Amino acid sequence: MDACFSVTTWFHLADIETASKELARVLKSQGHFLIITANPSAYDIWESFFTDVKKNEGMFVGVNKILLNPEDQPENYKYAQITNNTFYTHSLDKIIKSLKKSNLEIDSIEEFGILPITHGRPIFTKVVGRKI
Repeated sequence: MDACFSVTTWFHLADIETASKELARVLKSQGHFLIITANPSAYDIWESFFTDVKKNEGMFVGVNKILLNPEDQPENYKYAQITNNTFYTHSLDKIIKSLKKSNLEIDSIEEFGILPITHGRPIFTKVVGRKI
């Protein structure tokens, strides 16, 4: 592959080392990747998007609340609830190490995704890089 992308998937993966190895396997030399995942420094915000949360080390499971209109002001928020969801709380350091261990070079890391509900904190992390 010349390029691969993953959007809001990595926090659903228990084993990101295997995911990194597979990403490296399918990319050709100098192939590019883009990963958009939950911002590890905002996991508390992500957890607030769930009900009936059960925590274990490095993860939590709960019923995902979907904000129907994130541009609303907090007093007007309305949610829909969907099925149970597993959310792994990988540190940014663990994500970086898993990519580097698979010979994937990181070109940039950026936090983004500020909505009224996030109180000025970005909820996503974008990791851009390539296979070396």
